Amino acid sequence: MIDYKKALVVASLAALAFMPSAAISQDKEKIDINKPRVLEFDYRKGETARYNLSAKIKVNMHGGMSGYSEGIFNAYARSVVINEDNGLSELEARIERLSGKSYGDLAGSKGSSELNWNVRDKENPIIGEVLKTPINFAVKKTGEISSIDKDYSGDSRYEQIIDFFPDNPVKLGDTWKSDITEIKNSVPLEVFPVSEEPAKTSFNDVTFKLSGETKYRGIQAFIIDFNAKAKLDEEGNSTTGEVKMNGKMFYDPIKKKILEINIKVDSKSVMTVNDDEEKRKPIKLGADLSLESSLKIE
Repeated sequence: MIDYKKALVVASLAALAFMPSAAISQDKEKIDINKPRVLEFDYRKGETARYNLSAKIKVNMHGGMSGYSEGIFNAYARSVVINEDNGLSELEARIERLSGKSYGDLAGSKGSSELNWNVRDKENPIIGEVLKTPINFAVKKTGEISSIDKDYSGDSRYEQIIDFFPDNPVKLGDTWKSDITEIKNSVPLEVFPVSEEPAKTSFNDVTFKLSGETKYRGIQAFIIDFNAKAKLDEEGNSTTGEVKMNGKMFYDPIKKKILEINIKVDSKSVMTVNDDEEKRKPIKLGADLSLESSLKIE
């Protein structure tokens, strides 16, 4: 299945960087969507934002072992621009509260669970410490988003996730392409342990389109649709299938922020497991996954 953390970072958490600080407001200026303009982001050191990320996940398994699981999750977080230098900003986000429910039936064994984590949880201080761990992003004015990992020496390693905007000016109806880094896909290895690595795929050629404009909570917003698909076929790997992604962004062309982003990812995969010792026929294990996420300013 899709690595949920990676998928959400790629698709949704990156957008937290672009939420406007304080309440949504806009000057009386109006941008003409029919005139070509360069799309870009504007981040100022010290800007903060609070947002709500909701996600719904469904997994149906079939083949050697059948079952399903569903989960609904909500996260409330805060981000701050901690550095800004020559068009490159570093943002730090922290989850303040995380709640969710999940339930399912795997091979006839039904179960359910709930979680309600709070950064100020005094009864479970370990949970509070986990939530305090920051998530860092590097954001270029031109729309390139990278994750930041810092080693013990304090040095930073950057990994580009996606480039949201084209270099050239665009107007209503224009399209452009970008890439998203690798996402792992497979039948859950914790359920079916095998010796090989999960199949990897990249959402190459994500297609974006400036498809319209609307009033978003009283202010002008451009609508940017995007979609992509990828095959899971990889030479030497037993996992095959396809992943599709569709999404919609609401972009403030005046303050140069993303107001909301919605994403849907569908994945269908089949893993062939061989038991060489027992000389049995290969077992095909399938997993169909649906992930819907929405990120909005509070």
